[in-house]
Parts: sequence; C-alpha cells; structure tokens
Amino acid sequence: MLSLLRWISTFFHGSNTSEEISEEQPQDNTRLKSIQGVVTSLCNYYGWINDSILFNVEVISDNVPLKIGTNVLALVEQDEVTHTLKTIKVKVMTDLPEGSEPSKLGKRLCIRCVTSVTEEDVYISEDVSFPLYLFSG
Repeated sequence: MLSLLRWISTFFHGSNTSEEISEEQPQDNTRLKSIQGVVTSLCNYYGWINDSILFNVEVISDNVPLKIGTNVLALVEQDEVTHTLKTIKVKVMTDLPEGSEPSKLGKRLCIRCVTSVTEEDVYISEDVSFPLYLFSG
C-alpha cells in the first residue's frame, strides 16, 4: 500500500519543481484524493472519468491527448460543503503500479442532458453539476 502511495505521489509531483506548481492547488492536502479510472466521455473542453468525475482539458498533464477508454489517474479535491469533486490534475497511466490492474469499466460513449442552468452552474441531474466557466472560451 505504501508503495502505491509513493507511486501516486511521484506520478503527480515527480516532474514538477516547486516553481512549476500552480498557485490554484489547495494548501490543505487532507482533502486531496487520487482516483484511478477510465475516460468515459470526452468533449472539446471537458470530459468525464468513470461517468462521475468531471475534468477540464486544461488540467491534463503533459499535453497528452486523451481518448475514451484511456486509463488515467485523477488528483481531486472534495468540497467540504457540497461534497463534489474538483479535478486538480489528470494524468495518463502508461505504467500501472505493481499489484494493480486497469479499470474494468470498458469503453463506451456517455451522453448527458442538461437539466437546469444557474448563473454559476450547469446541472445534468439533481445532484451532479459543474461550473459554467468551463464553457467560456
């Protein structure tokens, strides 16, 4: 288990120096989680991991192009109030750590319908939403 945590840590921070780390990253690392998954939906500016984690294409590491079905590792932060996950970084998994296996979700296209829009958020169900700024050019 410890080797998996070390691998995840170096996976996200191995190539970054302290000057390269974005100022937007939260200071409290206790709310950060890493989630292994599969890209299940992908559009021009955003995508979904495991049909439940929204990410903006700007958070993809190393400018690697993604496709539906790509195994990824996502660094997410959970909002304490809404319990929604904000994606900090998405990295393509080329080498899986020992003892783990790729996700079994498989490849499939996921299409979502917008149920409502507020001034700040777009809702695709009663409890799943994402910020409207993701659609601004």
